[in-house]
Amino acid sequence: MSLPWKQCLLNSLALLVTGAVFIPAGAYLVGRFVIGPYEGDHGLAGYLETIYWSAWHGEQLALMLILGPLLIAATWLIGLRISRYKRPGAGPETP
Repeated sequence: MSLPWKQCLLNSLALLVTGAVFIPAGAYLVGRFVIGPYEGDHGLAGYLETIYWSAWHGEQLALMLILGPLLIAATWLIGLRISRYKRPGAGPETP
């Protein structure tokens, strides 16, 4: 496997870990101080279990929370690729 592919896979893995662990943990901590303590069992572990269980069953909000960073990066890269694409005849007009 070439180096750019390895880097791409490592970046994707980092974004997935961010969406699966760090963002839910941050949401738990912020919610704890803003809304109040989580009423489920086992605190943060119970909160993560609820999110993972919901994502496993296909609930869209849980999937968006977990896949959000990866989707944002993919959308940004696709937009960058499209903006760099040169169409024939799309250059500056010559008089």
